[in-house]
Amino acid sequence: MRRSIPILAVLLGASLLGNAMLMSRLSRRAEPDPAQTRKSADATAKPILTDETAKLRDSLEAEKKKNEELRIRIEHLETDKKVLAQDSTPGQNKADKLVAFRERLRKLFKVMKDPAAKAGAVDPDSMVELTETYMEFFKMAATRSKEPKAYADYLHAFYEIGLEGETTALSQAQSGALSKLFEDFGLSLSKVPSTPAGERLIKEVELEASTMARVRDLLTEPQRALLAKDSMNALAAGNMMSTSYISGQGGADQIATMWTQSYQLDASQQPQAKIAAQAYLDAMNRLDPDGKAKKLNQFDQSGSPESYEYRLRSLREQLAALNMLSASLTPAQQERLRTQTMREFKIIDPAAFTAPAAPAPEK
Repeated sequence: MRRSIPILAVLLGASLLGNAMLMSRLSRRAEPDPAQTRKSADATAKPILTDETAKLRDSLEAEKKKNEELRIRIEHLETDKKVLAQDSTPGQNKADKLVAFRERLRKLFKVMKDPAAKAGAVDPDSMVELTETYMEFFKMAATRSKEPKAYADYLHAFYEIGLEGETTALSQAQSGALSKLFEDFGLSLSKVPSTPAGERLIKEVELEASTMARVRDLLTEPQRALLAKDSMNALAAGNMMSTSYISGQGGADQIATMWTQSYQLDASQQPQAKIAAQAYLDAMNRLDPDGKAKKLNQFDQSGSPESYEYRLRSLREQLAALNMLSASLTPAQQERLRTQTMREFKIIDPAAFTAPAAPAPEK
């Protein structure tokens, strides 16, 4: 591209020179013949353009048009040059960002493992930094479709740093195997078609479940126990930014409201949205009549094979409910349904997140 810009500049100069020559020829018109002037009845009559002058005028207009197109092309090339100049550093920036993230992640795990810090003994500045680390990881999970390799690098960093310790650190063989696992995971993610969005999300969770099962088999029991402690494994499982937790009571209204916002439904479509949402909840209740599976949606169960199985069932039932709703959607709403990332619902039992009541004091 750098070589093309000087060439275009030369062409632009040649075009400008041609324009000047044409203007000069047009300005040097021949002196009028005195005899012809005497024959003219009106000395102020408009001169009649000869065929040659008309051709020159047309040629001038064509040159002006080419000149303008050439100028626009050069501007585009200059813009592309600036973009490339900016894009020449992100590779380095991404590497630097990963190094910085690893350091912040190390601080985060240190806090998660520190009893005093877990009790609240963390200064505000450190708390802000730790929250930003959480959010950076969640954002990376949310954009894994666009940056699958970067997401795979972050996952590798999570396991390598999260397992640091005398008895739990990854061996060289484990680290190499994990790197290959996550590299293959990122490559597989990059090959998943972007639409339909619902089917893409299901495929992503299937790939994630398969990868995490292989990761689990690669780790030792002490390593698995460390990741499960304090719900550390919840960081690496799923996409928290596109997940909504739904309580069983009033869940249909909650889901219908989310669908309304996502697909811009109008008031007349609300009843059908609630019917489809209730159909989803009924299907999930049939799969889990005793409510035992709802415990898989708690943070300490994230990443287990059972939790992935439940997530996939939930996504497939939600997709079936949305297909039911699609019959009442406009073409524009159906396009949003096809292209927008589908939210993942997790039905929870609020009682599972409520701390048990303290025993009454003995009298």
